[in-house]
Amino acid sequence: MGGAGRERIPGAAVVEETLRYDPPVQLMGRITADDMTIGETTVVKGDTTMLLPAAAQRDPAAYDRPDEFDPDRESIRH
Repeated sequence: MGGAGRERIPGAAVVEETLRYDPPVQLMGRITADDMTIGETTVVKGDTTMLLPAAAQRDPAAYDRPDEFDPDRESIRH
């Protein structure tokens, strides 16, 4: 939701920040479909990988003070 429309729904900012701060999906497992390189790491087709989408919500490049719960946070992307 982030930004537009928040004023119409009581508590929306708290819900949005709660989902950012402690998202319901913390990690996901995947099996790679093709060989690939991620950064300097080679991942071979068929390897099991773990994705951590919750970590993106704590990225200091995306959020100011990412480890603080702030229901007045202006911009939240899920």
